[in-house]
Amino acid sequence: MFTSKRFALLGFFIAFISLTPISISPALASVSAKSVSASATSFTTGTFRAFATATQTFTNPSAALSLPVTNGVAKTFFVENGGSLNQTAITMTITAPASGTITNLRNCPQGVLFATTTTCVGGVALTTNNPTSGVAKVYTISIPANTWYQFELTENKNGNATISVSVASTQIVTFTQNS
Repeated sequence: MFTSKRFALLGFFIAFISLTPISISPALASVSAKSVSASATSFTTGTFRAFATATQTFTNPSAALSLPVTNGVAKTFFVENGGSLNQTAITMTITAPASGTITNLRNCPQGVLFATTTTCVGGVALTTNNPTSGVAKVYTISIPANTWYQFELTENKNGNATISVSVASTQIVTFTQNS
C-alpha cells in the first residue's frame, strides 16, 4: 500500500512538471545574444515608384494619365521608374473612352523610342501586349531606377484613355546579404 501511494505521488509530480509552462526571461535571452559577423552590416532605404506620363520627363503626375486618343491613331506615352529601387514588373490599367476597346498596345525596349508607328528607333524589336480595357494587367519588364519604356496605344474611340500604373513591393528587386 505504501508503494502504490509513492507511485501515485511520483506520477502526480511528473505530470505537474510536464504540464508547467517553461519560459526564458527576455533579459536572459538578450544577455546571451552575440554577433556572428566581424564585418559591418549596412541597411539602405529606397522608393519604388512607377507612373505613366505623356512626355519623358521623370515628373510624377501623382495621378492616372489622361491621354487624348483618336480612333485608329497610335498615341505614345511613357512608363517611368521615378524611384530609387529597380523594379521587376509593373501593374497597368488602361481604360479606353466610353465603350471603346484597345486594338493595340506595343512597347519598345527599355530606353528606346518609337521612330514611327509600330517601329522602334534602330529597328529593334518591339513587344505587342494584349490588355483588356479597364482590367489591371501585370507587365513583367525590368525597369531599373530612373529609366523608362515608351508605349504605343491604339484604340477605336475618340476621347481620353486613362492609364494607371502601380508597383507593389513584390515587384521590386530585393537582395540578400550574407555575412
